[in-house]
Amino acid sequence: MKTKSLERIQKRMVKDPPMALISMRMPQHMIDELKEIAAAKGFSGYQGLIRFYISQGARKDLEELDVPKLDNIARALKAQGVSKKVIDQALQSA
Repeated sequence: MKTKSLERIQKRMVKDPPMALISMRMPQHMIDELKEIAAAKGFSGYQGLIRFYISQGARKDLEELDVPKLDNIARALKAQGVSKKVIDQALQSA
């Protein structure tokens, strides 16, 4: 059985993932600033920079959602007699 995390990683590894068109309104000054940042950071355009920012934020939030699952796993391992040291080492490397 695949975990959600594994499924997410596999979807990210697709070479040319399918794209969906979205539309959002942003202040013009923000677009101008994003264009400036994108050029300075070597992005081909500001839309790629926006995708990068959204991706970073989403991954951070998804990691935070996975923390309670790790806590539950740690408790279950402790109940099975696995030492705290081993559990702590596993959590640090996760």
